Amino acid sequence: HSLTDGGVGFEFCVTPPAGASGGAVGNVPGQIIRRTFEEFQEIATVIGQRHRSIAPTLPPSTFFEHTDETFLAERAAGLEAYLAAVLVLEPLPKTRALRRFLGISQPLDAGPILGGGGDVGGPLVALGRRFPVGMVAAILAYQEPMWVLRTSSAVCRAMHAASRNPRCWPSLRLVTSHAERWLEGFLSLLAPTCGQLQELTLDIAFENPRLAVALPGGLLFHCLRQLIIRPRDFEALSLAAELLECVESPALRKVELEGPVLSEALLSGLCNAALAASGGLQTVKLLWTPQTQCPMFLDESIALCL
Repeated sequence: HSLTDGGVGFEFCVTPPAGASGGAVGNVPGQIIRRTFEEFQEIATVIGQRHRSIAPTLPPSTFFEHTDETFLAERAAGLEAYLAAVLVLEPLPKTRALRRFLGISQPLDAGPILGGGGDVGGPLVALGRRFPVGMVAAILAYQEPMWVLRTSSAVCRAMHAASRNPRCWPSLRLVTSHAERWLEGFLSLLAPTCGQLQELTLDIAFENPRLAVALPGGLLFHCLRQLIIRPRDFEALSLAAELLECVESPALRKVELEGPVLSEALLSGLCNAALAASGGLQTVKLLWTPQTQCPMFLDESIALCL
C-alpha cells in the first residue's frame, strides 16, 4: 500500500499465466496496478452480480479513513486474498470490468470459451452407417437454431460437434436488450464458426453493462459477406468496434452500422474492413440516431473517418 494526496492506494502485480495463448503471452512481463479501496468495492459489486452466492467478500469497510500501518497491512492482506479468490472463479478474466480493473489488454484466450466444436467425438453412427460431422452440420443448418443448440447438441458428442461446426452456421443473428445474459453463449458459438461465417447481425444493448464479457482471442472473419451492427449503448459500441477489427474478408459486400453513438473506433474499424474488401464493398449504411442521453458529437477524428 502507499499514501498519496489522493488517499490510500493498494498496489499489486498482474502477471499473465504461464502458457497463456500458446505461451506467447506468458513472456509478457507483469505490471503494477494501483487501486483504492473504493475501486475494490466497485469491482466487488460487479463480481457479486456475476457470480452471486459463490462470489468472495471484501474486508469490511470503515466509516473513517485509517492510515494506521497495522490496519492498512491487514486490509492489504485481505484484498490480496480477495483477488486470489476472484481469480479462482475467473482464472483467465473474461468480465470486461474485471479486465479493466486488472489492466488487462491482451485478447482473451479462445480455448476456455469455445466449449467444444470441430470434429471432436468422431462421425455420427446411426442406422448402421457413419456420417461425417460436416454432413450432419449441413443438415442441422436447416433446423430451428434453438432446437439445434438445446436438443440435438445433447444427443451425443458427434451431434454436439456438429452443432458447433461452421457448416451448421452460415449466418448468425443476436438481437437482445439484455446482452449480458446471452453474450457469453453467443461467443462460444461465434468463436469456432467465425472463419466461414457469411452473415452476422448484432442488435444489442446491455441492461447491466458492467457484466459484459470480453471477445475471445482468435476471432477472424475471412468469408463474411454481410455485417449488420446496431449497438444501443456505450458498452455495445465498444464491443462492436472490437468486432469490426476482426473483419478481414475480401468477400464483404454489405455493412450497416446504426446506433445512438458512432465513435471514432467504430468508424475506424469500418474503414479497415472496407480496405480488406479490396474494392468489393457495394453497400455501406450509416444511420446515426442520437438520443437525449447520447447526443451527437462530431469531432475532427470522426469526420476524418467519415
